[in-house]
Amino acid sequence: MEAKENEKILTVKDWLKIQLIMMIPIVNLIMWIKWLVSDKTNVNLKNFLIASLIMMVIGGIVVGVIWFVALAGILATSGTY
Repeated sequence: MEAKENEKILTVKDWLKIQLIMMIPIVNLIMWIKWLVSDKTNVNLKNFLIASLIMMVIGGIVVGVIWFVALAGILATSGTY
């Protein structure tokens, strides 16, 4: 039984192309959306994009909390609001 086109294993060359595309601003966002909504996108790539998106959201929340705590600390010690 042969694997479907979107279930084939991506080669190192494929991953290098993907990483290169991810380095180009604006193009990377367009390609993310295209790859995530397309039915023809490789399953491994789609899972990678979903995992990356989850990590970015978690990272954004962590950075937001750190900024909030730092700003609250600065304001609390400055004596002025």
